[in-house]
Amino acid sequence: MNTDGPTRRALLAAMGSSIAVAAAGCVDSDGGEDCPDPDIPPRTEWQIKSDREEREVIAHRGCAAQFPENTLYAFERVSPYVDGIELDVRRAESGEIVVFHDETLDRLTACDGEVGRTDYEALASCEVGCTGDGVPRLGDAFEVIPPDVRVNVELKTAGMADEITSIAADVEHEVLVSSFLPAALREIRDVDSSVPIALVTDQRLRESLAVARDLGCSALHPRYDLSELSATIREAHADGIRVKVWTIDDESGVDAAVQAGVDGMFVDRLDLFY
Repeated sequence: MNTDGPTRRALLAAMGSSIAVAAAGCVDSDGGEDCPDPDIPPRTEWQIKSDREEREVIAHRGCAAQFPENTLYAFERVSPYVDGIELDVRRAESGEIVVFHDETLDRLTACDGEVGRTDYEALASCEVGCTGDGVPRLGDAFEVIPPDVRVNVELKTAGMADEITSIAADVEHEVLVSSFLPAALREIRDVDSSVPIALVTDQRLRESLAVARDLGCSALHPRYDLSELSATIREAHADGIRVKVWTIDDESGVDAAVQAGVDGMFVDRLDLFY
C-alpha cells in the first residue's frame, strides 16, 4: 500500500477542486430525496485544516453516522471527500463475499437471521436502511468506489483469503486487509504476502503491536482512546508500521488523534473536516 505521497484531500485542496454539494447529499438520480440529508455544511469546496491534511482520513463503513453504513449509496457519496473507505465483509451461505458488519441482519435491515446462513439472493432483497438496495457484494463496492480511493477491507471472519486476495489483485485500488482476528490475517499473508494487512485492536496496545510485528502487518488500527497510544505509535513507526485509529465522530477525537501523532483516522462524519 503506497502511503508515502500526499493524501487525496491535500491534492484536492492544492488544486482548489470544487465539489458540488449534491455529491454529498442523499438524493436519487431524479433529484428526489430517498434518505434524510446528512448534516454537512453547504460548502462547494473541500475544506481542510492545515494541521490535519497529512493524515489519512478513512470513511468508517462509509461514514456511518451520516449515511446508511456499508452501502453502495454511502460509498458513492463519501468518495470525493476522503482518502479511503473502510468496509466490512462476511461470507453468504451461498459463498459470495458480502459487505455487512453485523453477524445478524436485524439491526440494519427488515430481515432476520444470520448473514452466514442466508444465501446471496435473499441478502440482495434485504433493503439496508433507506437506500432501497440490498446487501452488496464486495465486487459491487469496488465498482462504485473510484480507483484513487483506498479501500480497507475488514474481515469479520476467517476463511475468505482466496477470494479477497483474488479481488485485490484484479482491482486498481490500493487495498488494505484488516481484522481483529490474527488467524484471518495469517490466511491472507499465506495466500498472497503482497497484500498489505493490518491488525485491529481495542485493548492491550503493546501486546497488539507485538502481534502485528509477528504477522508482518503494515499497519495497526487501535481504538483512538487507548492508553499509551503516543508511545506505541513511536514504537510502531520504528518498525515501519503505520497507526490509524478508530472511530472518530467529534472534534475532540480528531484533536486527540492529531496530538498522538497518528497516520490516519477512521471517521464517522465528513463534516469534521470542513
